[in-house]
Amino acid sequence: MTVERRARHPGRKRHPDRLVVQGILFVLHTGIA
Repeated sequence: MTVERRARHPGRKRHPDRLVVQGILFVLHTGIA
């Protein structure tokens, strides 16, 4: 008997490019990384 697992989140949702760029710039500007 096989049990199928349901993937609730099969993949990550694509983030808007502007939010991604803002996040990268924020990290670079504040020096968190």
